[in-house]
This record gives sequence, C-alpha cells and structure tokens, in this order.
Amino acid sequence: MQNIDTGTFREHSFRAELRLQDLPVEKQALEFLYMDGNHCCFMDPGNYEQAEIARSVAGARAAFLEPGMRLTVEFVSGRPAHLMFPDAIEAKIADTAPAAH
Repeated sequence: MQNIDTGTFREHSFRAELRLQDLPVEKQALEFLYMDGNHCCFMDPGNYEQAEIARSVAGARAAFLEPGMRLTVEFVSGRPAHLMFPDAIEAKIADTAPAAH
C-alpha cells in the first residue's frame, strides 16, 4: 500500500471480508516540457496550461523523460499521484563501456 501524500510504501494484511474504498482517480494526458530541479513541467495540449509535478512522483523513471513525450497523469483529489509511462520507449545509447575480450 502506498501513501499518496508521502509516497512511502507499507505492507499491511487485510481481512478477506474487509472492503476498501476506491479513490476517485482522474486521468489526464499531458506533454512533458522540461525538468527544473525537483519539478517536471508538463503542459495540457488542449488548453496549453502548464503544471509542475514533483520529480518524486516520476521516481527513477524521470531520467527517461524527453521533451514532447506525452504521458497519462493520474490525479487523486486534484493532486498528481502517478505518471503512467509507456511499456516501451525508443532511446539512443550515447556511450557504452569498452568491449571486454
């Protein structure tokens, strides 16, 4: 289970008869513009409004963000909770270690 306020994970056992309440999740397609320190700047292509999302929401995958990339962002109570990255991306390898023979 993940705390959406802090981003921390916690393991918890639930009884089988217990029902959890679903949180309303709003999904929005946004275009990545640039990274500014601890924030990622996205734009809504429909109305050109910009939104800053904390880099911690993207986690380690923030390194794969490229300008112009469109991602679905999940919002809970108006706050960004999760970035949905594509299953596969095309990337150019800039540098590799020398071949070991």
